[in-house]
Amino acid sequence: GKQHSTRVDVPKGDPRDPMTEDEIAVKFTALGGDLVGKDQCKKLQKFIMSMETADKLGGLFELTTAR
Repeated sequence: GKQHSTRVDVPKGDPRDPMTEDEIAVKFTALGGDLVGKDQCKKLQKFIMSMETADKLGGLFELTTAR
């Protein structure tokens, strides 16, 4: 068969080609969903994406503690 190749000088996620919030969410769920469960992963992702405006970070520990 044919072989195709392409050169990528700036990979997705690089500061010069940042990922969108949707792309981050998809990747986060794909990598973490099996570890903490899809629902917990979505809650964790939502918390992390709003950490800059959070008053307290205690919720982060709650979401990452095994039950």
